[in-house]
Amino acid sequence: MGRYEVKEYAGQIAASALGRSHKLRIENLEGSGAAFSTAFASIEYPADFSFNRNSAATILLEPQNQKSYYEVTDFDGGEAPVAYVQNTLQRIVLEPLGNNQYRFTLPSFVQKTQVLLFNPGKALREVTQLSPVVFADYRNVQANYVIISHARLRNDGQGRDYVEEYAAYRRSSTGGAYQVLVADVNQIIDQFGYGIPDHPQALRNFGAYFEATPKYLLLIGHGIEYNLLRQRNAEMRPNILSLFGTPGSDNLMFAANGKLSSFIPTGRLAAQDPSQIRDYLNKVKEYEQNLDAPRNTQSLAWRKRVLHISGGNYGGNEIATFQARLQRTAAVLSNNDFGAIVSTVSKQSAKP
Repeated sequence: MGRYEVKEYAGQIAASALGRSHKLRIENLEGSGAAFSTAFASIEYPADFSFNRNSAATILLEPQNQKSYYEVTDFDGGEAPVAYVQNTLQRIVLEPLGNNQYRFTLPSFVQKTQVLLFNPGKALREVTQLSPVVFADYRNVQANYVIISHARLRNDGQGRDYVEEYAAYRRSSTGGAYQVLVADVNQIIDQFGYGIPDHPQALRNFGAYFEATPKYLLLIGHGIEYNLLRQRNAEMRPNILSLFGTPGSDNLMFAANGKLSSFIPTGRLAAQDPSQIRDYLNKVKEYEQNLDAPRNTQSLAWRKRVLHISGGNYGGNEIATFQARLQRTAAVLSNNDFGAIVSTVSKQSAKP
C-alpha cells in the first residue's frame, strides 16, 4: 500500500494582482502514479471593513502591541451586534455610529487574531429542541454473535421485525444456540462515533470494543462507499450501514490498524428493505435444515455446484485480474477429489 502524507503549503501573492475573483489551479508534479486531494485552500488579503449589508463577517487582524480601535461600515448589525474574539474568547458588543456603522476596541494581542462579527437577531440559529441520547451499557454483554442493523429495517409495515426473527433463529438450538446481541447502527454512531452520520469509524470502534468476545458479526443493511456519500443523489441506493475504504470492504472495517483481515468473522446482508431479510432468513433455514437431512449421493450432489462471481471497476486490470484468480481457484476445485462443477459470472465492463 502507498504512503500517505499531509502537506501544507503557503505562498505570497502581490496585492496588486488581486481582483474580484480568481481561479486556483493545483497541479500534480509528482508523476502520474501519485494521487492527491486538496482539503482546503484559503487566502488572506487586506480589505476595507465594509460588508455589503451582511449580518455576519469574519476578519483576521495582525498582532497589536497596544489597544486598537476599529470601525466597520455597511454592516447589518441590528441594535447590538457582537464581536467574538477567537484567541481570547472575548465577547464585545459593538458601539453603533449610525447608518450601519459600528466601532469597537481590542486590547493588545501577540498573534494573528480572528474576529467574528455578527447580528444576534439574524446570524444566529436558535436551537428549539434537544434530544437526549442514552448510551447502551455493553460492559457485561456476553454475546458471541453480534448483529448490527438499522431501525428502518426493523418493521415491514405489518409489525414484523425480521432482524429480530433472524436473531431469534440464531438463539435457537436449530440456529446454533448463540448468545445474540442486536445493536442499532445509529446508537453505535452516537456512542462510538461522536454522532457523525454515516461515518464508518463508529463501527470500527464498536468492533474493537468487542474484539475478544464474538465469534461472528453480521451487518444487515446496504452500504455505499464513504467518498460517494459526499455526492449522493436520489438515484443512488440508500446508505444504511456504511462501508469502509475505497473500494469498500467489511474486512477492513473490523481489521486492526495495518492488517487486512478482520479480527471478527464478518458478513453482510446488503438489504434495502425488510422483505429481503425475510427472504434471506427463509433461505438460511432451508439451507441449514438440508445440512441435517438424511444423506445420500443424490441429496449431496448440490454441494459440488460452485458459483463464482467476479467484478471490478476501479481502473487498471481489476476485471481481468479477478477473472484470472477465480479461474485458478476453479481449476483447483475441479481437479481434485472434491470434483466441483464451477460456473462463473464475470463483469465485462467497468460500469456498475
